[in-house]
Amino acid sequence: MHEGVTSRGLAPNSLSACVLDLSLCFQLLFSSMCLCLLGIALALLVQPSTDFARGVPGLKDSILAKRHPLHAGVARRAGAAQEDNSGQDWRDLEEAADQRMRAEFVEEDLLLARQQLQFALEEQETAQAQVATAQEQVATAQEQVATAQEQEAIAVRRLARAEESGDAKKVQAAERKVQAAERKVQVAERKVERAKKEVQEAERKVEKAERKVERAKKEVKEAKASGRTKESEAGGVGRFRRPAAFWDSDRCVRF
Repeated sequence: MHEGVTSRGLAPNSLSACVLDLSLCFQLLFSSMCLCLLGIALALLVQPSTDFARGVPGLKDSILAKRHPLHAGVARRAGAAQEDNSGQDWRDLEEAADQRMRAEFVEEDLLLARQQLQFALEEQETAQAQVATAQEQVATAQEQVATAQEQEAIAVRRLARAEESGDAKKVQAAERKVQAAERKVQVAERKVERAKKEVQEAERKVEKAERKVERAKKEVKEAKASGRTKESEAGGVGRFRRPAAFWDSDRCVRF
């Protein structure tokens, strides 16, 4: 047989030698790993890797700041400038959104004021038409009064002739006609009074509508002035960005 090998396997001396060799191999491997890690740490401390630091935000600056105080100040100023720029961008966006919102509010105010003016003008026209109608009713009622008075005068003359003739039946008939004519006159006079009241009421409606028109015109002027004021506060037309619908020709909105 070969030296160190028996019929039952390896010799005891050979087995201990193998265990010793494996232990030495593990020790060498562990020592190599420790040396590699130590070398990497020294390399990072002496010269930080740009490629490695590029993937981690602020790592290179933090490493350089530990070595160079001047670089630390530069890094702080650069970070503050970046934050300021970011905040300014957000403020610009908020200001633009606020300007658009104010433009929409001004547009809505102007549209509402124009609608109120249109409604007031329509009420004024309706009230004026009611005044004209009431005046026509007054004229018609006055004509009816005049007609009733003429009929009453005719009935009175017939009554006088009947009394002269001495015919009692004719006198009674003439008296009934006179009474009927008097009632017609009274009815016509009441119509005149009622028509005059309608004229007065219609005239009050006209005055109320005229006040509404004046108030609506004032609101339109105030809405226009408010729009110009907000535009000037925003820095002019260039910065006061109105929405597209603000200049919609179909809505007839103009400043």
